[in-house]
Amino acid sequence: MNSFAKSFTLTACALAASALITACGGGATTDTVPPTVAITAAADTGGAVKFTFTFSEDVGTSFDAADVVITGGTSATSVTRVDATHYTLLVTPSGSGAVTVNVAAAKFKDIANNDNTASASSTFTTSTDTLLASFDETTALAFVGFNGGEGSAVVAGPTGGSANAAKVLRTGGDPWAGAKVTVSA
Repeated sequence: MNSFAKSFTLTACALAASALITACGGGATTDTVPPTVAITAAADTGGAVKFTFTFSEDVGTSFDAADVVITGGTSATSVTRVDATHYTLLVTPSGSGAVTVNVAAAKFKDIANNDNTASASSTFTTSTDTLLASFDETTALAFVGFNGGEGSAVVAGPTGGSANAAKVLRTGGDPWAGAKVTVSA
């Protein structure tokens, strides 16, 4: 029977690296922790609601608009990646009331390919009611010479209004007061 003997030389660096890996538990660990998401909401310009999705870890490109269910509004845009753990989505409310976004379990993955196991949602309450102002006076008030007022008139109220509205022309941006104003929703 023939036996073959082989030998090879390891450098000091190779021996040290091997010893370090062995001493630290042998190599890379496997990520088995599922990612999570927290959702917050805030009013944005133009009446939209801006939802921010904050992930517990990088989800790569696994999260998109198809992962979000919207109730009480619509989104004309897709989700926007801000950085590795933050995305945003603008939602236009359908009207007054609650706008809710929901992300179900198993909709996105971390970079180790772990699915999210918990769902998350956020609700923002909006009001699209227009506040209308009406004035008891039926004739123009004398704002001429009053803190920069150049002229005034009482005009027909806006569409949907229940009374007249005041129109004041002024200069300089000085504050003024003196008319009784009733605001109704």
